[in-house]
Amino acid sequence: LDHPLGPVLVAYDRLSHLLTQGRLGGIVDWDAIEDRIRTPNLPYYNHSVEQAVEAAHDHFRLDRMDGQDNYIELWVEKDAISSIMKRRTHHYGIRLMVNRGYSSTTAMHDAFKRFEAAIEIGQHATILYLGDADPSGLDMALNDIPKRLEETFGTSVDVQPIAITWPQIKQYDPPPNPAKIKDPRAAWFIKTYGESSYEVDSLEPKVLAEIVTREIES
Repeated sequence: LDHPLGPVLVAYDRLSHLLTQGRLGGIVDWDAIEDRIRTPNLPYYNHSVEQAVEAAHDHFRLDRMDGQDNYIELWVEKDAISSIMKRRTHHYGIRLMVNRGYSSTTAMHDAFKRFEAAIEIGQHATILYLGDADPSGLDMALNDIPKRLEETFGTSVDVQPIAITWPQIKQYDPPPNPAKIKDPRAAWFIKTYGESSYEVDSLEPKVLAEIVTREIES
């Protein structure tokens, strides 16, 4: 408890215990909580040629980005909202990129190749970005991603932060967090935006889905 995060860690452990007991006792639905890290992996297989043909028929789908003026990808800072976003990106046939913070060099290079391929056939490359309104979250959207794509790999991509934005914060009034003082970008953030920060997953899932749907269709 002498650690600055002691009370938070105690609360987290208590919440974890309560959720475990709630699921074992039948109070909390097992499907209400996801573990995206500890997932089993099984190679794809079929029991027969007929089943393989039927599976191919069921999953056949054309590329919905083919012939579009804009090539769109949806990038999210946090894995916590990825399952919500997958429903929207699957519906529209666009790529979902989960960064889990600052993206790696490998992931950025792979993205560069995708965007360059789209630009070469005349499409306008766009990233719709969802991240926290905190020092690092804003730096990722406003500086890190566009600068690394352009200065490191030489491609220009339109990065559009669509959530969580300051107008959305004013409209939905989500719970604030203190700005992370130890973040090296904290001084810039506090001077520009104040001492409160906001997490993108503080918006309700329905609201996030509506925002993403509207931005993709526009």
